[in-house]
Amino acid sequence: KKLVTKLWNASKFAAMQLENMDGTPTTPAQDIASGIIANTLDQGLLMRLGQAVTKATAAFDEYEYSKAREAVEDVFWNDFCDNYLELVKSRAYGNDTPEAQQSACYTIWHCLRTILKLFAPFVPHITEELFAAIFEENTSIHARGTWPDAADFPAATDAEASFAATVSVLAAIRGAKSDKGVSIKYPIDRIDVAGEFALIAPTLFDLKAAGNVADMEASDSAKGITTEDERFTLAITFAEAADVA
Repeated sequence: KKLVTKLWNASKFAAMQLENMDGTPTTPAQDIASGIIANTLDQGLLMRLGQAVTKATAAFDEYEYSKAREAVEDVFWNDFCDNYLELVKSRAYGNDTPEAQQSACYTIWHCLRTILKLFAPFVPHITEELFAAIFEENTSIHARGTWPDAADFPAATDAEASFAATVSVLAAIRGAKSDKGVSIKYPIDRIDVAGEFALIAPTLFDLKAAGNVADMEASDSAKGITTEDERFTLAITFAEAADVA
């Protein structure tokens, strides 16, 4: 029940963003090669998704259904829902450049379509309904030949490392707000970041929007919260209560 509800809610949000999409997607790898999906965060997620397709396919080939579901749920819950949709929300709404918005919309299209197909063997009815309603294809999601092909996804590059680093920093920001006892939307004036700043530099727009951060800069001597992977240390300056009011 929890999975079906999450699939419904995530699909509902994603479908709203697809209304802003121009053109017709091909495959993730081709859309990256053509420059439509140019954002590093988007590319990193599609690489993660391609790895999930590989794992799930291999598990099904070995009749390891629980392992297949584990691979699919990991990319759906952790990468797509908990992190990517929160990070990309502002850009998908059009608060960055038109090109950046299209990169987000195309990525959401590929991710949702693939995730529904990966979940189809486990929750066949809700995936069929969502697939038909959102993608308006005449073919059933359960038709032979509709299973995702890992070859359609890009190979791992630095974009995947950037995606992981961005998620790690966002988790630290969320943790800092939780420790302070404030909402995730509570504004932050500035974050000084010590660590491999080059990894998060391409995703700063999304990261600042998701964390409601006004400014984020590299620093050699920032002291404060260390990310779980120990790659970054964040010195966070919260907005004053008067400013928030």
